[in-house]
Amino acid sequence: MAKPTDSFDDVPDQETVEEFDRLLAAFQDHVDNFVQERELSFGVVSLLAAQMSLTMRMFDYVASAEKPSVTGLQGELDRFHGELGQAVQGAKQGAADFLEAASEALAEAEAQFDADEKSK
Repeated sequence: MAKPTDSFDDVPDQETVEEFDRLLAAFQDHVDNFVQERELSFGVVSLLAAQMSLTMRMFDYVASAEKPSVTGLQGELDRFHGELGQAVQGAKQGAADFLEAASEALAEAEAQFDADEKSK
């Protein structure tokens, strides 16, 4: 289990990047299974994930700070807000690539579904 103080450096080395990618893939698989089992929309899942992310970041602060305080938690939330803003900016810059990849993935999934339905 991860310790509350575990994090990735601002400038991660290749091993750290690879570990993050492995963790992300495993987490994505878990979320995909959760979504499929419950037939959730992507919009609902994004809200659930956002709330979970915020709560986990807050808990991380409380668990790792020597003397947690309201002011300290608010500062941590300000830092988190900045990090999320940077992530959104990066996503906006990569929007065209994402749109292309997501459209292809959805088309492939639809084709697979159609093929599975025909084989029944």
